[in-house]
Amino acid sequence: MTQSSTRAGAEELRRLRALRDDAPVWQDPQTGIWHLLRYADVDAALSDYGRLASDVSPVFPDAPPVLDGHIGAMDPPRHRRLRSLVSREFAPRVIARLEGRIAAITADLLDRVAGQDEVELVGALAHPLPMIVIAELLGVPVADREQFAVWADTLFEQGVFDPSDEERMAASAANMRTFHAYLADLTQERRRHPREDLISALTTTQEGDDTLGDAEITGFATFLLLAGHITSSLVIANTVLGLDELPELQDALRADHSLIPTAVEEVMRYRTPIRAVPRLATTDIDYGGVTVPEGSLVYLSLESANHDERVFAGPDRCVPDRDPNPHLSFGRGVHFCLGAPLARLETRVATRLLLERYSSLRVVPGSTPEQHPEGHLNGVRTLRVEVERAR
Repeated sequence: MTQSSTRAGAEELRRLRALRDDAPVWQDPQTGIWHLLRYADVDAALSDYGRLASDVSPVFPDAPPVLDGHIGAMDPPRHRRLRSLVSREFAPRVIARLEGRIAAITADLLDRVAGQDEVELVGALAHPLPMIVIAELLGVPVADREQFAVWADTLFEQGVFDPSDEERMAASAANMRTFHAYLADLTQERRRHPREDLISALTTTQEGDDTLGDAEITGFATFLLLAGHITSSLVIANTVLGLDELPELQDALRADHSLIPTAVEEVMRYRTPIRAVPRLATTDIDYGGVTVPEGSLVYLSLESANHDERVFAGPDRCVPDRDPNPHLSFGRGVHFCLGAPLARLETRVATRLLLERYSSLRVVPGSTPEQHPEGHLNGVRTLRVEVERAR
């Protein structure tokens, strides 16, 4: 079973293929930003923290400051230290224990739209599920969940700031400060009165004499909400789009749930949720005779790499049983996404329960899912789906 790229940005995929062939290290003449497009270059660059820094704030001096604990914007040795202190809380075996709770939250969200023949699935499930999971994981009190959801929604809508948009940058910075202050207060409360939650665990985690400071914990928690929430929301909705495009896949996955993990991995490759990640060149770098100058902003195109025909046969087709599938959607090396086990688990559980609850899922005929306005996010903001309740 395969699906052509007709409904997954075929024009953009053709453009990326042409660039991979003719200009795999390409500088946008309008922005001056460099783009790495071939799998081999992107794969190597993801681990090349010595020459490609994750903290790109020097390029945007007026942007909101990078928070302490923002693990996605730091490199070794600071990155190694922080990751070693927090990674035990995100080990696959630890995340696996959340499956029952994720299933219960998913079932509750679907119960709220029970009886409806048409469901807007992003608002009903793909958006709230990861937000609720992260709120519970962090230990956000139930009484604060509504406000937490408002902050999460606002941060989600803001996406990546444009430094030239001063009004939006100011709003983004103000919202981030408010959210950060809330988490700082929660961290201090958990130091005084620890509970069974992630923030409490981070206040007590230790390696030798090394511990995490409050600023690091709150910065990490902020990053977790932004990165984990957005990625999972996009992947869940993208998986439903895949089920719509391949009706026979729905039947196959209903009959055998063991096929779901492999199918989800292919959805993450085929519709790469985060199209590219930025890096800052700290020295001149040569790529096959093309020199990227020191100080340049470089985008590592995960989407292009995941569609590189040098690695993936028929890359612009969705092949649910693709194996092996070395996609780069979660990064590589020291910056491999810490929340990958959680995003995978949430998507697998949501997919399984959707297939169990509904005998048919299809995008409402004639409707057009609203694409996310932020260009670096590959997914939809709304997805109207016709459903038939399983008997």
